[in-house]
Amino acid sequence: MARSATPQVNRLPQPTALPLRWFGSDSLPMLDVDLGGRVRPLILDLGAGITVISKALCDTLGCRPAGRLAGVRHTGEVLEFSLAILPRLSLGRITLSQTIVAIFDLTPWQQVAPVAGVLSLQVLEHTPFTLDLPHHHLIIEPTPARGVAVSGRGVPVALIREHPSTVTLAVPFFLAGDRLGWGTIDTGSPQTYVHVFWKDLLGHHGRLRYVREQQSWTGQRDSVQYWSISGLAVLDSATVEDSVTIAVQRMVPDALIGLDWLRRHILACDLQARRCTVR
Repeated sequence: MARSATPQVNRLPQPTALPLRWFGSDSLPMLDVDLGGRVRPLILDLGAGITVISKALCDTLGCRPAGRLAGVRHTGEVLEFSLAILPRLSLGRITLSQTIVAIFDLTPWQQVAPVAGVLSLQVLEHTPFTLDLPHHHLIIEPTPARGVAVSGRGVPVALIREHPSTVTLAVPFFLAGDRLGWGTIDTGSPQTYVHVFWKDLLGHHGRLRYVREQQSWTGQRDSVQYWSISGLAVLDSATVEDSVTIAVQRMVPDALIGLDWLRRHILACDLQARRCTVR
């Protein structure tokens, strides 16, 4: 008797959990990325706007010049970069070809660890992902099949572009249940910052602890206030922090959501649908 053919089972792709480790005294998240067949450690900086590669490495990978970019940091400082076209970049099952990246001298960072660059939100823009810093993972989620309706779950978010090749993620943030504005998700900042415009309102929900003069790595000096406040929430007004220390200074966005907040939460985003959830 002839056997029946074994049915083909179409298995849904499984999430890919990429381990994170930590860089420098600020413990910035770092992970391995395949750059044209060479696996190198890159800092995961979702607030960087554009992926950054060291010039020496880019030369060996066959990068081609692609002009220049003047980028604005959250402090208003302007940084100029040379741009290049990177032939191939792979992160888990995500592969990008002919990606525009910024070239930068990473010598000061490489004295701390052999980091090859900075990985930005560019690589995650078209694939759902979960940033699970409490458990030290970046999880690449299965991409919804074409034609399948995207779930309406999650909170609407915004993608900010200062240049066709840059992208950052802005999410709503709240104080005592009232929405204040948009905060930029920044895994390259150890601290959460709020614009000095909101200082008077912060006085109703916390207290000033101290003031510190700080110098950025571009040399700009600024006076930064550190406040202890209650009632801060990001993305979802129900995810309230009972007590948190934030920095207050003049800057471009309403807020900068740093690692101090992100390490206590799990952020899941589908940027094609412009939605994120937090828990």
